[in-house]
Amino acid sequence: MKTLHVIILFISIIFSHSTYALPTPITYNISIDYDPITNRLENGRISGGQGELFLHHANGLIVVKNKKEAYNGVYPHSSDSGNQQLYLGRNYSNFDLTLTGVDNNHVRINNSLFSSLMRFNLLNTNNGGWFVGGDIDCTYVERQESGFISLYLARIRNTIGSNCRHAQTRHLSFVDNSIPFNDSGEMNFSFDYDDALLTFLARPTTISGDYIGSVMFNGESIKSRVQSDNIYREQYTFNFKITKKRSLLNFSFPNSATKTANFTHQNTSQGHIGQARLNVDINGAFDLGDKLNLTLTSTNGETNQLRMKHQTTNNYINYSARFVDLQLGDSVNLQHNIATLIRITKHANFSGLLTFNYQAPQGIPTGNYSDTVIIIAAFDISTD
Repeated sequence: MKTLHVIILFISIIFSHSTYALPTPITYNISIDYDPITNRLENGRISGGQGELFLHHANGLIVVKNKKEAYNGVYPHSSDSGNQQLYLGRNYSNFDLTLTGVDNNHVRINNSLFSSLMRFNLLNTNNGGWFVGGDIDCTYVERQESGFISLYLARIRNTIGSNCRHAQTRHLSFVDNSIPFNDSGEMNFSFDYDDALLTFLARPTTISGDYIGSVMFNGESIKSRVQSDNIYREQYTFNFKITKKRSLLNFSFPNSATKTANFTHQNTSQGHIGQARLNVDINGAFDLGDKLNLTLTSTNGETNQLRMKHQTTNNYINYSARFVDLQLGDSVNLQHNIATLIRITKHANFSGLLTFNYQAPQGIPTGNYSDTVIIIAAFDISTD
């Protein structure tokens, strides 16, 4: 007996629209230095994403311009056939950022997206003009034709700081066989528009170091009227690092334009004694409690000695040096070529007094004795 095997083959064909790319989340890394001496932001660096970037900072205002790259190359498209409508919408404009630094010091700054532009390329347009809603606190919300039938501009603009929201441009209408392509666009972000950051950094009590924080903006999107859940929302994350720098500028000698300390000399029955004083200002930008390593190097010194040399002979007079904090009255001994730790007790223009003393026996050769001293100050970088 022959057996007949019957095979039933089910063939299924699913027709669907092609899958179109969605906006890609973009992350930008921004680093800026703050100089307390000039009270200015400087050395701005920005990286991340793939688009063209512009970073500007002046008078505390930080401006970031990008090419709206989250949308570039995206094909927003409804799954419905027939007539389509798309528009550019903005839910909000203002967004805050908290920067946190040493010892949890932090500052909250206000930021705003104050203008954006989107260019749509349409291969075949159905010149519709369906309009959606109004806006709040926006200065301009509109769709424009650029003079070319296939290029439309959607623009939303507000004044810096006004929270332009619920804005929706006039729709761009097209038929199903015309795939819209987001050609290009640009966005203008303003960070710290009310100068809170610059005010915070300029305070002497704001500790030097890095202040970091991140914030995301996703308040704009391309939306479809036909399919309300077809929303192409852009997403930009900004990672900030603002560094308040410390610096030592120089030593100044307010009472001695020649930087010369002349000894007052006195003869006694025990020998010769003398003293010299030299006021010193350490100029720079530093934190209360910072520590300086102060080093004195005598050009005539040997081992740990500070020495004055006779003008014509090889005779020397040893002397001692001390540094006095004029604010607190504390003092420390200074030795030849050995760094001495000094704690700063003032935020800037730290004032001190260098005192020099000698005692020489009777019978030393008479004449002029002198020494040249090199003074070096450096921040102490130890963690204790």
